[in-house]
Amino acid sequence: FGSITSVTINRDSTRLLAGGSRGSISLWNLNNYEMLRMIDDLTDLYSSILSVHYLSNGNFVVLNDTSGSIFIMDVRQKHSKLQCVFSGSRGEALVLKPLTYDEIPRDQPQFNGIEQICLLAMATVSKMIVISLRPSVVVHFTTTLQSTHLEYLPLIAWNLSFRYGNEYMPLLTFGRQNQIFIHRMVTDFVEKITFIPLYQFTTTNYMLQHLSWLEDDKLFVIDTDESGHLIDVIVQEEMEKIDLTHVELVYENAHFKSLVNGGYVSQAM
Repeated sequence: FGSITSVTINRDSTRLLAGGSRGSISLWNLNNYEMLRMIDDLTDLYSSILSVHYLSNGNFVVLNDTSGSIFIMDVRQKHSKLQCVFSGSRGEALVLKPLTYDEIPRDQPQFNGIEQICLLAMATVSKMIVISLRPSVVVHFTTTLQSTHLEYLPLIAWNLSFRYGNEYMPLLTFGRQNQIFIHRMVTDFVEKITFIPLYQFTTTNYMLQHLSWLEDDKLFVIDTDESGHLIDVIVQEEMEKIDLTHVELVYENAHFKSLVNGGYVSQAM
């Protein structure tokens, strides 16, 4: 199994999935701490699991590995197999960010049923892509995501609770190196989803390492010097800078390089 590289817990906190550096996945019952399954379906002997996530419908999980491929699996079925939905031969998937159930506002009719299509934002070496995985794979958005330095990973964050005045404006945020892009998600109905450019930032004094929403209108960025930056998106200004070096952040470089398996990864990884 190797070391644990990623964990995900289902909506009611009864199941935990753990991905390992040697490509295995274990499913655990959190009520009695019993291991229910060990999954060794990955065909690449030298792959490490990079991330594993429960999807918004609560029945499927999605994962990616160091081959750059993406797989989904129905965890309700005892003998279900991993199904490849994106092959690394088409451009390695570096980062996955599914829209989770808890990120969907329950009081907005425009999002009714959206948890059933399992939206997934993903970044490859050169592209940003949004797809839905259920009942079949549908591509909703794609754009280029260039970087002059490939050592900087793409970053992705969802925010469906953003308000501008009295209007809800669900957002998809992504970036790489020193560029941050914010797109508005428009849902005419569940099957038709589009993304419209809204804001773009360039950080002149630092490179991006982490990206997340702290509040509905506040973006939190960690740079490569381990400083945190709180950004007000509406006025497009940095509100505060925080030194995080004392936190002792943990990095995933060894997993992306698949060092435990001899480093058999592409140059993109």
